[in-house]
Order: sequence, then C-alpha cells, then structure tokens
Amino acid sequence: MPNTTAGPTTTTTPAPTTTHMDEGVTTAITKDGIIQREPLTRSQVNRAQVAIRKLVNDNRTPLGHHPFNAGILRLSFHDCVGMLGCDGCINHLNRANSGVAFYAMQLDRLWDLQFKHSMSQADFWALAGITAAQFAMELNPNCHGEGCVPDIPFFYGRNDCGAPQFFMHEFCPIHDDAAPFFMEQFNLDPEEYTTLMGAHTLGRVNTHDGDTWDRTPDHFDNNYFIQLADTANKWKRANRTSVPELNESWTNINGSLLMLGSDIAIISNLSSLENCNPDPYRPECPAEKTRNLVQQYARDNKLFLSRFADVYGRILHKSPFRLHPIVEDTHWKPRWERPGPLPTFAPTTTTTTTTTTTTAPIVAGPVLHSANALSGLMFCEFTNGVICSFLEQMTNDNLDFEIVSGYQSPYGPRHGKLGRYFLYLRGSSRDAGKKAWLKVKQFKSKKGCLHLHRYQAGTDSGKVSVYKAYGGLYPGNLIRGTDSRDSTSNWVNEQYSLDTYEPNPQLSHELIIEVEIGSSGVVALDDFIFDDLQQC
Repeated sequence: MPNTTAGPTTTTTPAPTTTHMDEGVTTAITKDGIIQREPLTRSQVNRAQVAIRKLVNDNRTPLGHHPFNAGILRLSFHDCVGMLGCDGCINHLNRANSGVAFYAMQLDRLWDLQFKHSMSQADFWALAGITAAQFAMELNPNCHGEGCVPDIPFFYGRNDCGAPQFFMHEFCPIHDDAAPFFMEQFNLDPEEYTTLMGAHTLGRVNTHDGDTWDRTPDHFDNNYFIQLADTANKWKRANRTSVPELNESWTNINGSLLMLGSDIAIISNLSSLENCNPDPYRPECPAEKTRNLVQQYARDNKLFLSRFADVYGRILHKSPFRLHPIVEDTHWKPRWERPGPLPTFAPTTTTTTTTTTTTAPIVAGPVLHSANALSGLMFCEFTNGVICSFLEQMTNDNLDFEIVSGYQSPYGPRHGKLGRYFLYLRGSSRDAGKKAWLKVKQFKSKKGCLHLHRYQAGTDSGKVSVYKAYGGLYPGNLIRGTDSRDSTSNWVNEQYSLDTYEPNPQLSHELIIEVEIGSSGVVALDDFIFDDLQQC
C-alpha cells in the first residue's frame, strides 16, 4: 500500500551556514501592503506537503481514485504560462483553463488558513504541483526501488499577480502543432516538449465522457507513451463536434482512449493529415523525429520520470523574481535570534557622487508613495492590493479605505470592476458620518478629467464627493457628490471635470475623493483614470 501521509522531500541546495543569514528573505506585495517573509525552511515545506497530500486523499472518489493529483498538476503548469510566469493567477475566462478553478479554490483555502505567512500563493501552487506528481508516482503499484519517485527541485520567492485576465497568455496547446507554443513560453526543445507531454498520463481529458489518455489514469507512469507507441491502437480522428476544443482529437480503434492532436503530433508529422488518418503509423504518414523518444519512454519508465522531473522543475522556475532554495532547519534561525541589529523598516537613503536613492518604506497597510507633480494619463486598478503612485490615502480624516478582493458582505460587490482588488468601506451605526479621504496628488493643469467606477448598496450606504483643493486647504471646492440613497448595486462609471473655479491659478491643485459612510450598506471604488491633459 503506497504511503499517503508523508511525501518524498524535494531537492534543493542548502543555504550558507554562517554568513548571509538574510539571504532568502523575500519581499511580497499583498493586499495588506508590502510584507517580508523569512526564509522558507525544510520543515515548513514538509508540513505543507503533508497538508496537500491530505487534501488529495480526502477527496478520493468512491472507487478510490485521486482526481486532485491531476487537477493540481494541471493548475500548477497552466499558472506558469504568460509574461509573469508562475504567479498564482489563472485566467478562468479562457476556456483552455476550464476545470482548474475548482482546484485553485481548494488550494487557496488551504493556503489562506495555514501557509500564507510562510510562502506566496504562487509558491504554494508550485509546491502543490510537485507534491501531486510525486504522490501519483507512488500510487503506481509497480513503483519499487530507486528512481521510482524522482526528486523535483523546488525553489521559493515567486510573487502573486493581482489581475489574471490581463497577465495570462492564451493557452491552446491542444492543436496538431503545439511545439512552437512550448518553445515560446518555456524555451523547450522537441525532446523536452515530448517529455512534458507525458503529464497526460495522469487524469482524464476535460470532457463529459471522462475520456482518458491511457490505461492507468490514477498513476503517474509511462503508460501514456506505451499507448502512443502501440501500433495496434490505429489512432483516428474523433468526431467530437459537440466539444469545439476537441475537434482535433483522436481515438484508438475501439474508442476506449482519447488523444489530442498535440499528442499524436509527437509520433507523426500531421502536416499531411490525409496520409495519417486513420493510423499515424502508416508508411505514407511521415514519422515525427520525436517518435523514437516516445518508444524509448514506452520501454523505460524510470528514464521518463527522471527527465520529466527535470523539465517540470524548469517550468516551475519561470518567474521574473529571484528564486531561492529551501533552507535546511539546521542552517536557519529566526531573525531575532541572529547576531546583529534587526532590520529596519523605515525609509533609507543611500548617497553616491551623482544620485540619491530613497527606498519605499515597508508598511503593514497599503503602500503610500511620496507626492510628485503629475502629467498625462494615469490608471489604477489596485493591482496586487496596492494604491498607485498618483493616489494617496490621507491621514487627516477619520476613516481609512480598505483594499479588498472578493465578496465582503451581503451587499457586495463580488469582485472589482476589472481586477481582483478595489477600495471598500462598510457602513455602521457606530461609524455613520465618518469620512475617508483619498487624494490625487499635486498637478498644475487648469483642466482635466477623473474617471472612476463606483458601487453603492444598502439603505444608507453613504455619500461620495469629489473636491478640488488648493494650498493644502481640505477638502476644497466641491465638484460633484452623490446622495446617500444613490444605490447602484453594480459598478457604474463616473467622471468629474476639473475645469472649475480656481482662486489662484499659480497654486498647485489636488483632487480629494471623499466618502462619508452611512449607517448601513457599502461603498466601493475602483479603476481610477486621471487625465490632466484632456477635458471630460
């Protein structure tokens, strides 16, 4: 019986033992502002792997299958597609990602409850993918001896994105020629791409019929390559017009297995489809140069698993951030137990012969940037839960905006206008009448336009007003405001013209967005666009 409570450890390079003990400290942008995480240790990783394996085990089917292994592995790979690499975000509007939202939700719940303070969501997804792959390798009843469950390297330090629909590239590797996609996204050569396709040995094709690629869908093994190398299968084009994504799929002679066009393309060159359908092994169907590798993997399971571990580890390493190896517990101490002063979180200034650079403070709440003169078009959707540089949450009011994502109360909203995050205030009898101010920093133009999206719901949600202030006198001259009964119950676009009376044209101007909270309901703001060159 395979062990289902404790997984194999992952391969890393130990951290230094005496110096650079702050190596591996990561800085992350979260909805709570900029935070620092201590180096990730072996014991923390092991605890996370045990929790992930328990999640997989607790969701077995009545027949004892483990669908979570395949779903989590697929999620971790799809997460790494796109400009930002593995970033903890999936575009669920893209049909090629259908089905992964459920597994993302399950992992996110576990991460949020137990592991968000030790690793990013993107790191947790990557670790979950490794854990699921190794767990499925162990489930193979023929798994015996060294090399049966190879180590897969895990590094941490990925950052999470905040707007998946903008950062996720199109993901369509189901067509006959998917090799260019993998070369563009991950710089994989044909042999590496063929190796990665072996992940299709696990799980089922995303269809209502529950089709499988091979005979052992619950085990991570080489049966996928065995089926591709078996000439008796006589693959032919399938008639799946009811599922557009599977128009280019193939079935074996008795219809018991299903392959995508990208699967068949690693054994035969499908550029002349009429010569390959049916039976891509016909003499007139030209062999793909990776066919020999498919046949080699069909004969040698351990060779396939070893090479897959290497390629998959490289996929998970795709990130614009510097990734770090796990720290062995014997090499690590909490920062407060190390020699020397604790790190300071105040702004620090470094002077050189030519320039002076000031680093932003690390704070527990939203990041507030120093005031600068602005010019041109600026946009803020609160990506990663951060207030943009041209906005500032003021301190001389008596209420603070929260930056939140997702459903907050029965009044809504369920999400931001475009991205995950938005500004949010909830009314109460205790706070009724209190005001929160958000400032658009200094600008000198005599014209301009502010666009924003507003959401109000409830019987007495509050008032939203925009002022133009001069010389530090707040809130300034009213441009326009809303009534406390002006409930929208959805996101509405508002625009405010800045072409108003100016007592002194020489003074710099500031816009003040004021929310006076009511006794019940909510007010939410999102997607600020500020243009001080064009009128509304």
